[in-house]
Amino acid sequence: MVGNNPILRADPLGDTAVYYSYGDQKLYRINDGSKRITPTIISQKNQKAFNEAIADEKATVDELKGFSLTYDTKAFSKFYADNKNKFKANKVGNLSIANTTDVAVDGKAVDKNSLKAEATSNTVLKDGFVTVGNNPAKSANSMTGSVQDADDEPNRTGSKHLHPTAVDMTYN
Repeated sequence: MVGNNPILRADPLGDTAVYYSYGDQKLYRINDGSKRITPTIISQKNQKAFNEAIADEKATVDELKGFSLTYDTKAFSKFYADNKNKFKANKVGNLSIANTTDVAVDGKAVDKNSLKAEATSNTVLKDGFVTVGNNPAKSANSMTGSVQDADDEPNRTGSKHLHPTAVDMTYN
């Protein structure tokens, strides 16, 4: 999310590099000709130097490389679409939902067998972008807890996980 909006809305055509402060302030936009949605978050330690680089409003993408990491958000969106329904939830945290009754999400009754679990995958640095790793997504089959990573792989920068049921839930 950027500006409390999905990143896709920041650059729907994917042809613009958009630079944000660590505090979510839009700093600079430039057409980069890419077909990726490429938001870049400027680290706090590089903020002053970045501001100086864009002061004349003529900075190029090449001149702005190295101030922070750029994220391949189309790959992140694809990860979500491919994995949001992949893992069935059989617990909430460490509590099994097998013997629960009256499960409700946002106050509405739901079939406990329809609940989906969190999934985790790695992020890797590829061609100067942080993107989704090659290892398959993993899950602890819990709605409120996930495995920490999807095993090691080359150029791993971290991990990400999704919350397919990020709402208020009650159960008895």
